[in-house]
Amino acid sequence: MNGENGDLLRQLGLYAWEDSAEFRATLFWTDELRSYFRKTRGYDITTALPALFGTNGLPPSTLANGYFYYAFDSHENGTDISWKIRNDYYQCLQEMYEEYHLDGLSKWTSKWGLQGSLQPYATAPNAAPPWDMNSAAAHIDAPETESNYFDGVIDAFRAMGGGAMMGKKQIFSSELGAHRYFSYAVTWPIILNDCKINYAGGVNRIVSHGFPYSGLRPQVEWPGLTTFEWLYSEMWGPRQPSWSYVKEMGDWIARTQLILQTGVPRIDIGIYRHKYLSVDIKHYNMGENIFWDQSLQDAGYSYVSVSPSLLKLNNAVISNGLLAENGPGFSAFIVDNSTNITSEAVNRFLEYATHGFPILFVGGVPETTPYYCDACDQHVKQEIQKLTKYPSVKVLQLESEVVGALEALNVQPAAKNLSPTPILYVHRIDEDNRVDYYWVYNSDIYEDHATEASIRGSGTPYTLDAWAGVITPIVNYTTSGDRFNIWIELRSNQSTILAFAPHGFFPHVQVPDIHVTKTDVEYLNYSASSHSIIARSASKGSKKITLSDGRVFTLSGLDQQSNPAALGPWNVTIQDWLPNPDKFNNYTSVYQYHNLQLDELIPWYNISGLGSTSGIGTYKTQFTWNPNGRVNGALLDLGPVFNTIRLWVNGRWTGPIDITDAVVDITPFLQSGLNDVKIEVSSTLRNRLLQVNVTESWEQSQYASSYGGQPYGLSAPVQLIPFAEKVIKL
Repeated sequence: MNGENGDLLRQLGLYAWEDSAEFRATLFWTDELRSYFRKTRGYDITTALPALFGTNGLPPSTLANGYFYYAFDSHENGTDISWKIRNDYYQCLQEMYEEYHLDGLSKWTSKWGLQGSLQPYATAPNAAPPWDMNSAAAHIDAPETESNYFDGVIDAFRAMGGGAMMGKKQIFSSELGAHRYFSYAVTWPIILNDCKINYAGGVNRIVSHGFPYSGLRPQVEWPGLTTFEWLYSEMWGPRQPSWSYVKEMGDWIARTQLILQTGVPRIDIGIYRHKYLSVDIKHYNMGENIFWDQSLQDAGYSYVSVSPSLLKLNNAVISNGLLAENGPGFSAFIVDNSTNITSEAVNRFLEYATHGFPILFVGGVPETTPYYCDACDQHVKQEIQKLTKYPSVKVLQLESEVVGALEALNVQPAAKNLSPTPILYVHRIDEDNRVDYYWVYNSDIYEDHATEASIRGSGTPYTLDAWAGVITPIVNYTTSGDRFNIWIELRSNQSTILAFAPHGFFPHVQVPDIHVTKTDVEYLNYSASSHSIIARSASKGSKKITLSDGRVFTLSGLDQQSNPAALGPWNVTIQDWLPNPDKFNNYTSVYQYHNLQLDELIPWYNISGLGSTSGIGTYKTQFTWNPNGRVNGALLDLGPVFNTIRLWVNGRWTGPIDITDAVVDITPFLQSGLNDVKIEVSSTLRNRLLQVNVTESWEQSQYASSYGGQPYGLSAPVQLIPFAEKVIKL
């Protein structure tokens, strides 16, 4: 660490990293556990050893695991106390893990100018460490989760995110993109979907999985060394047809994460979660929803889970009406269907309630502690009774009652959907510069959604386009107090970024002093060069535009003759990637070219002779542009994007394309008369690999049979959509 390698690590690596817990034990034990247990739990664990059998992993009711718990009956009340003893054991393990391993890792790495990054959970629950990952996250310099075992469930990431935020960690990381049986089959829409689910759960940095060695390895089949026995994706690098196109995706990720790492998080609601069981949704069907009813999220409330240990942190206090003001800044707290609660948590809640802080109990109130401590149980019963007498504390029966209770307590989300919709908000505050950032996400991967949103902020509203790297002022909004009412419309799985900043914060962005307050026009923008608001519509019929100075304008829509038109026919060239017969170049491909003409755009595997073709496709066509009537410009709708896509019009690249909404304004590139269109798309290598049957690993049958071929290429009509435009001089 003192030599060249240490210097390189400090310059490039930053972290000493530890993967998720892959070790197993029948019963976890250390030399010091008995004495630590007696010191912290107040009794000798050896007097209760039978209760510990079956403590690791899933509950014994899952009989396939072969676990049966030993039950102790309390002489006092005839109730089983074994679960309390087991929780004492879990908490002892948790504290030792945090104190000796996690805190120790941070201390050791800091000596070398590095930080510790670690995944504090088990990837297969049976016989694995039963950790509280939410508590553990606060003890790691850069806590890390992953997309694989958390399997696309936003609440699973929130279940760990609260620890990172309460621990004031600048980075909450994720190992992203490992999909079982998807080696050489992961697409960029899949990767960006992974990113968005992670971001919605509080993650603000992704680490891609993975990049294999690309040099010569004897007896390795094309397309090169493939790790994890062809089981997990992805083998990134030049071997992938999409590799030449990833800059647009990488730029989107970088710009998005720049915002998500700026300032501090702001979360509306903290939700009590006390579990000694890590997440493995994929392989054990373990649902990990912190809050099952969607009404809380659909109203715009953001939330993360909070372990009781996090309430012991120095920042877990009320200031200016917020819990942990210099961290997540919760406006309220929910205890959801919890039958037990720690005595320390109850004490904290009593403290919060004296400040008028809203606390909601759903499904009744807890009546015991999770630990073997009669005095603690009695304390909880007594203090809960006191707690529920405070006016800011409410007891509800159902999760569906929560939104109404919050509104009655005047707890509003920072970004409120005025109609229920699965549009989510991740809020960051840059307090030094007085800027509020909102990453906005349509979490529905099947349907488009729109709503008017009431968003807290001050100054000037902006849109930050993470695809193009362009910042533009929002010109259609109304204000009320410290809130902006803005229309949010997103395609399925689409996201955007909003910023509310002091005038002039973005020095190169000019802002009009007049804006639109009411309209049904689909598109509005500000032209600084002409000091005008540009209104566009691709529909027929006139539309009104009302400005903040009271003026009203009319945009005449398209005439009846102006309709979208599908382009074609298409001249298509496919660069087909094939195994290199040279065994010393087995990590590179050789190419075969297919040239054809298509009247209808269909996937490659539906074209005769191209069923296994994988690689890069180039589509070319022409159209005539002689606008008349009310037509002022045109959009080009490229349809669904399978992997990557680029567009050229008349030889000019049109720029990065949002692959969740591949509609491009091609007006600046049009010319009167004949216009040339070129589209390039890339595929994965899955279809070719299924045909050449290269893998000899034991996963071969699963690789070939788990999933079929993939629909490469353009597969829907590419449409030219004319629009009408009105320039409103300000």
